[in-house]
Amino acid sequence: VDFTLNGKKITLFSGSLHYFRLPKDYWKDRLLKYRAAGLNTIQTYSPWNLHEPIPGQFDFETGFLNLVDFLKACKEADMFVVYRPGPYICAEWELGGYPAWFLRDPNMRFRSNYKPYLDAVGKYYSKVLSLIDDYQFQKGGPVIAFQFENEFGGIHSNDDKEYFEFMKNVIDSHGFKELLINCDPGSNAVEAMKHIQPGVLETDNFNSDSLKYLTALRQVQPNKPLHVTEFWPGRFDYWGDTAHHTMDVKYFEKEISDIIFKANSSVNFYMFFGGTNFGFMNGEKVATSYDYDAPLSETGNYSAKYWKTKELIDKFNKERSQPDIYIPKPPAYVPPVSYGKLKVKDYLSLEDVLTQMKPMVTEKPQHMELLNITQNSGQSYGFILYRLKNLNKFKHLKLTGGVSDRGVILVDHNEVGLVESAAKDYNQDLNDTQFANTTTHTLDIIVENTGRPNGGDVMNTARRGLNGDVAIDAKVATNFETFPLEFKEPFVEQLTKLKGKPFIEGLKSPAVYRLELDIKDSPRDTFIRLDGWVKGNAFINGFNIGRYYHIGPQKNLYIPSPLLKTGKNDILLFELHSATDTVEFPGEPDLGPISELSSLVMIAFISQIGCIQTHMSKDFCRAFENNSYKIDISFDRISTDNGIDFGSNNKSLEIGNDTWSYEIKETTVTFNTQSLESGQILNSNHTLKSQYNDMEAKDLKPTVFFQTRAGYICFMNQKGAGVSFNRTFKCYQFIANITDKTRDAALNGEMKSGYNEDINVIEVVGHQKAVGIVRSTTGSGYVLLYYDNQEIRFCYTESNSPFKNCRNGATYSLINCDPATPTQPTGPKDNTDLLLILLVTMLVAVVLIFVIILVYVLCDRYHQKKYLTYRSTIQSSELSKDSDESKHMSSKSITTMTTNNTLLSSKRTHKSSSNFEANFLGKQYATGFTIDFNATYKHISGFLTTANISIIKWFHVEAGDDNRHISDAVPIADETYIDFESDFKP
Repeated sequence: VDFTLNGKKITLFSGSLHYFRLPKDYWKDRLLKYRAAGLNTIQTYSPWNLHEPIPGQFDFETGFLNLVDFLKACKEADMFVVYRPGPYICAEWELGGYPAWFLRDPNMRFRSNYKPYLDAVGKYYSKVLSLIDDYQFQKGGPVIAFQFENEFGGIHSNDDKEYFEFMKNVIDSHGFKELLINCDPGSNAVEAMKHIQPGVLETDNFNSDSLKYLTALRQVQPNKPLHVTEFWPGRFDYWGDTAHHTMDVKYFEKEISDIIFKANSSVNFYMFFGGTNFGFMNGEKVATSYDYDAPLSETGNYSAKYWKTKELIDKFNKERSQPDIYIPKPPAYVPPVSYGKLKVKDYLSLEDVLTQMKPMVTEKPQHMELLNITQNSGQSYGFILYRLKNLNKFKHLKLTGGVSDRGVILVDHNEVGLVESAAKDYNQDLNDTQFANTTTHTLDIIVENTGRPNGGDVMNTARRGLNGDVAIDAKVATNFETFPLEFKEPFVEQLTKLKGKPFIEGLKSPAVYRLELDIKDSPRDTFIRLDGWVKGNAFINGFNIGRYYHIGPQKNLYIPSPLLKTGKNDILLFELHSATDTVEFPGEPDLGPISELSSLVMIAFISQIGCIQTHMSKDFCRAFENNSYKIDISFDRISTDNGIDFGSNNKSLEIGNDTWSYEIKETTVTFNTQSLESGQILNSNHTLKSQYNDMEAKDLKPTVFFQTRAGYICFMNQKGAGVSFNRTFKCYQFIANITDKTRDAALNGEMKSGYNEDINVIEVVGHQKAVGIVRSTTGSGYVLLYYDNQEIRFCYTESNSPFKNCRNGATYSLINCDPATPTQPTGPKDNTDLLLILLVTMLVAVVLIFVIILVYVLCDRYHQKKYLTYRSTIQSSELSKDSDESKHMSSKSITTMTTNNTLLSSKRTHKSSSNFEANFLGKQYATGFTIDFNATYKHISGFLTTANISIIKWFHVEAGDDNRHISDAVPIADETYIDFESDFKP
C-alpha cells in the first residue's frame, strides 16, 4: 500500500529540519540541499517552550521562531511538510519541549488527563492549528501530515486513552483535513496501537533491523502505507562521552535499502541536518552540537551519507519509473574560516554581575521555577545563586537533598566545593584557610540547570536548584538572597557596557570574561575553542550559542556567520571555575574522537535453564556497535568521573593467551520508565518475553542487567516493575587486549571456561577482531563470540568440544554448531597459515607496485620525447652571406617553446655546419647546420633531468646551385633529437 497525493502514488523521502536549531538566514541553504539530495518532504517539530515562554504569550514571529515563514520557505523549495508540534517532542530538547512554568504546579502530570495540563495543551494547539490552517495541502500549502503526541506507546507509564481522544478532538475541531500520524520506537509501535484513534496512521522509529519492525507493523496495519517517521542515521552526544558517535555509511546504505526497496516504505531521516542546541535548550546532558552524524553536518557540509542518500533515491526513482521531477544541483558549500587566537580583554567578577540585579529574599531556598519573577511564571533556564551573608566562620556545611543539577560552592567569593548529585545529602568540612581575613563571611551556592530530562515521568518533578535545607554547623540557615541568572539578551548586552578589570591569572571563581573579535570583511562561519577553560556558556553579540565543557567530547562551539558582523564583535564568556587569557576561533569543527566501527562491544547471556540468548536484540546490537542507538543511559550515573579504579579489588581472568581484568562496583541508581523500556534494562514481563523468544519471565534468572557506554556490565535483582526505582547494582568492567592467537584458540576448541561460576556475562572489547567464551551456570554449554570483517557471530555447543562452522552462520544470530573433533578444526590451527597468506599478499602487492612504476616510467619517457619539442626560428636577416654560419648563431636564434616541462638552464656546447644533400618529400634539400647543447629541465611531475639536444635545421635550396648560402635558403623543417643523460630524479 502506498501513500497517495492528489490520487497519485507517492513515496515520502523526508528529512528532519528543526527551524529553531539554525539561523533563519540558513533555512534556504539547507532546504536546497535537502531538495538536491532527492528529498521531497521536510519534517519538523515545534518547541512549545520557545513559542510560549510565559503562559498565554506566544512568539511565532521572532527570528528563527517564525513558523509561518518556515512553511513558506518549504513551499518555495518545492517541499512537502510533516508537522510535529508536540506537545511532547523529546528531540533531546529541554523538558521534551514543555515550558518550565508547568513545574510551578506541584501536581503536574504531563501527557495525561490532568485538567490544567489539558487546558494548556488546548490553548497551544489552537494557536499552532490557526497558524498552519492556510498552509494545509488542500488549501495550496505544503503541510501534508500532522503528528500529535510522540513516542507514547510502550514507553510512557500513563495509559490514558482519553488523553489521545482529547488531542484528536482538538485537531478535528479546528478543521484540519490532512493525514494524522503517531510514531513510536521499534516494537513499541505495535503496542501503541491500543492508543491509536480512528483515522490515525501509526509509524515507527528505529535505525536497525528495519524489515523486522516494518513487517510487524504491516501485520497490525495491513491496509495502510508504511512510514518510518524517524530513521536515526547517527546519534547525539552527551557531555562526558568518550567519543563522537557515528554510523558506518555501509550499514546506513543497507538499512535504507531495506526500507525503501524491500519494505516499500516511506522514510524520514532524523536527522538529515542536526543543527545546534543554542542557549540552555539541550535536554539533560546532551552536548551543544546536535550534529548527529547526519548526512549534512552542523555547518551544512556534505557527508558520505548525503551522497549515498542521493544515489539510493535516484536508483529508486529509476527502478520505479517515477515521473521526472526537477532536482537542483547541490549548492556550493562555504566552509568556515579561522579568525585566529585572541587575548581576553578584561573580566567582570561575579559580584560585578550581581550588582546589576535586585535579589529576591526568601526564608528558605526555592527552586528556580517557583520564583515570583517573569510575570509570576518563574525562572526557566540558566543558573540560580543562593547567598547567605554576615556569617561567622563555620566548620561544616550540609545541603539536604543535594542540588539539581550542579552546584558550585563559594566562600568569600572563592570556590571551595562542587556538588553534582541529586536526591543525596551533600556534606563538606571547611577549615580557617578557606575563609577571607574579614570579620563576617559570605556563602554562595550557584546551581546550574544543566538541562532538564526530555522524557519519562521524571519530567513531572524536574525542578532545578537546591533541593532542601542548608545547614551550617548543624543549624538550618534562613534568610537567603536569591539571584536568577538567565542571561537573557538584554542583560548580556548590559554586561558589555560595564567597566571591566584586567585579566587575573588563576582566578578561582565564576566570572564573565570579555574580548572583541574584529572582522574586516563579510563574516563567515567559524568556531570558538576554549582550551584551558572549564565550564560555562559563550555569548556572541548578546546571543547565547550554548554550553562548553572541558570533559568533551565536543571541543569547538559553532558560530554561524549571521551572528557575526563586519567590525567589532562582542564575545562574552561566563566561566564557572577558572579561565586562561586566550581564546581561539578555528575554522573547523572538533566534536571529539570518532567512535570506530571496529571497536566492538557485545554481550552474551546464558539463562539459568541453559537456553542461549543474546542480551540485546539484533537491532539493538547493531545500533550499539555503531554507537547510534537513540535512547541511552548516561554512564556517569553508574560510574565515577574517574572511571574504574583498579586497586585492592583488582581481579583478573586467564582466558586463552590474554588476561582480562575486572572490578566489582556497587552503586545505587534511579532510572525512569523511558530507560527501563528502551531495551537497555529489561524491566517488564512483556519485554522479557519479546527479548527471549517468548519464554516466560519466571523461567529466567531474577536478574536485570545492562551495559553502559563506560564499559560496565551491571546486575540487579529485579523485584517487580515500576515507574522508577532505587536498587543496588553490582557492576563489572572487563578489559582485554584481544589477539588473533586467542581468537584462533577459541575456534579450535583450545580455550576452556576458566570462569568463576558466579560470572555468566562477559563483555568483549576488541579492535578489528574480538572473541570471547561464555559458559552457562549449569556447567554445560558455551557461546563463542567473534568479530571479523565487521560481523558478529554466535555459536553454541553442548560440551567442551571445539566450535565448528561458526563462520558460516548468519550474522547477529544464534547458531547451533555441531561439536567438531580437535584434530579437524574449521579455523586455522596456528599462525602458519595466516603468515603464509600475509607473505603471498605482500609479494603480489610488491609485483603490482613494480609493474605500475614500470608502466609509468615508460609512458612518462614517451611523453617526455613527444612533448619536449623545441622550435627554433632562423631569421634570414640575421645571417650574412659572407659570414660563417657559426659566427651568427647567437642565443636569440634559439627560442624556447611551449612544453610540458620548464627549462631551468641551458648551455650550448658546440655549433657545426655541414653540406650534405637529402631527399625530403621528393625534393632536394641541404642542411645548413646542426646545433648541439645541454639543458636541464623540470618536468610537470616535479622531477629533474639533463639532456643532450641536437636540432637540425633543414633549408630548401635549388638542386645544382653551387653557391648555397644559408641566407638564400628557405627554412622548411626542424628535427629535434633528444638524448636524456639520466632518468628524472627528485
